[in-house]
Amino acid sequence: MYKLGVGLNIFDDPYGLERILSSNGFYKNVDKIFLIDGRYKNRDDRLSYDEVLVQMMVSRYRKIHYIKLHDNSQVDKRNRYWQLAQEYNMDYMLVLDSDEYAVIDDSFQDTLHELQSRDAQCFPVFQSHPQVTEMPRPRIFKAPFDFRHIQSETSLSHGSLWRGDHEIINEMHRWFKDHPKRTGIPGIKLYHDKNFRTEDRVIRDRIYYDENKFR
Repeated sequence: MYKLGVGLNIFDDPYGLERILSSNGFYKNVDKIFLIDGRYKNRDDRLSYDEVLVQMMVSRYRKIHYIKLHDNSQVDKRNRYWQLAQEYNMDYMLVLDSDEYAVIDDSFQDTLHELQSRDAQCFPVFQSHPQVTEMPRPRIFKAPFDFRHIQSETSLSHGSLWRGDHEIINEMHRWFKDHPKRTGIPGIKLYHDKNFRTEDRVIRDRIYYDENKFR
């Protein structure tokens, strides 16, 4: 069996977290959930929900490894789950934000076995995004997890992963050399849903994205 970890970036979104944890096939098919909680630096959002709601789920779901990183950069938050993936010797990692959730089939271990023989470390997962479109996204990663996001002043920092001067996320496109375009690996599908975020939070997110283009 291959150990599948989850890198989960969250702030003030307990009901989004609950949806992730209760989505079909998710919890039973993952081994560890690295939950990195906290507001990004350069934001001043007040909490919409009581933090106790997240703590209740942390205590109920034993696979969660909870880390609080408040007022850290997005790069620092995301790099923390790569560090934990190394420490826990994960074989694969699934990356999620709290406005997404994954449905995982019981056959997914067969997919992970197939990926072992491929030379890439990043693989596409097909995502349904009602506000935009359906598309494959780079969300499954294979060990070793010695790559990191690096803060950039010219591009989206968390959109790249570097091992020295080699970029990892671009390896996703190797999948399409022997599979149709706009497909993802079998046994998993992502869904994007902001319905559990308040209107004020969605607006603040958009302002943050516009003001921090290289986050």
